[in-house]
Amino acid sequence: MIIYKNFNIKHINSFKVNYKCHYYVIIENRNDLLELYKKNVFSKSKFIFIGGGTNILFKNDYEGIIFTINIKGISYKYDNNDIILNINGGEIWNDIVELSIKNKYYGIENLIMIPGRVSAAPVQNIGAYGTSLEDVLINVEVFDLNYGIFTYIDSNKCCFGYRESIFKQKKYINRYIIISINIKLSKVPKININYPAIIEYLNKYKIYNPTINDIGDIISYIRSYKLPDINYFGNAGSFFKNPIVTYHKYLLLKKINNSIKGIKLLNNYYKIPAYQLIELCGWKNKKINNIGLWHNHSLVIVNYNNGNGQDIYNFAKKIYKSVYNKFNIKLCQEVHII
Repeated sequence: MIIYKNFNIKHINSFKVNYKCHYYVIIENRNDLLELYKKNVFSKSKFIFIGGGTNILFKNDYEGIIFTINIKGISYKYDNNDIILNINGGEIWNDIVELSIKNKYYGIENLIMIPGRVSAAPVQNIGAYGTSLEDVLINVEVFDLNYGIFTYIDSNKCCFGYRESIFKQKKYINRYIIISINIKLSKVPKININYPAIIEYLNKYKIYNPTINDIGDIISYIRSYKLPDINYFGNAGSFFKNPIVTYHKYLLLKKINNSIKGIKLLNNYYKIPAYQLIELCGWKNKKINNIGLWHNHSLVIVNYNNGNGQDIYNFAKKIYKSVYNKFNIKLCQEVHII
């Protein structure tokens, strides 16, 4: 393992907030975890595990240890028309998607350009453009800090939901450390275009039989247009989740403003695009000092010029309060606040 003391975390969090942690430890193999466990590091120290730091906001210096899983490696197993990929947690998620597109392994092409490491993907149940990780996940290999053992958690035991998983539940946050995942992709062409932005693009450019490469290119284009580049603008993508409401609540929202357009889900629930609510509260293109909303996507809070974590948090709180006051909707954050 690699250990840094009094480490500046600016370049390991995508908001680029300028704080320090007591120690930053890079885990490079499974034996590192066993060694740390035997030395009681996890039981005696305050710590967190992060992936690429792309879905986290630090409000202050972190007075503990930040761990990152940097175990690399991919293996393949073929099963008739399926291919099972075992992917270690240190791999970059987007590299896996690009690899699958190149080899025409169908199933995760809609998840292209999602930043971060594989170890973070199950935590958030990453999803985009009609596809979620749970659609292809077989199981997750974890290091169980309660017992000091490596074990597997099947996908159906991960309690997946919209940007939710067992790994975000309070009692499990510092118990299961994600080491690798197994996913099942298909060698048989099966493309998911059931998403408005994709359909609009296909119709506009008269693409009637899209390939897996087309889908990758289309979603990459859409994301590049809508979202700021984390290499230049500090952000964590969408800060808030899209709220899910009952049909009755949806009708009440329509009475407040008829322009609100919900997406019908199962059991008569509706997903409300949070950006609509935010913009209807007057936040579009809003900026306070160094912090503001991205001009092409009102769900993205951007650290424009060396703002601090508390400033970002306060900006988000103002948005939360205005949406609640106007629509009686409590926005839930996607970003993990430390």
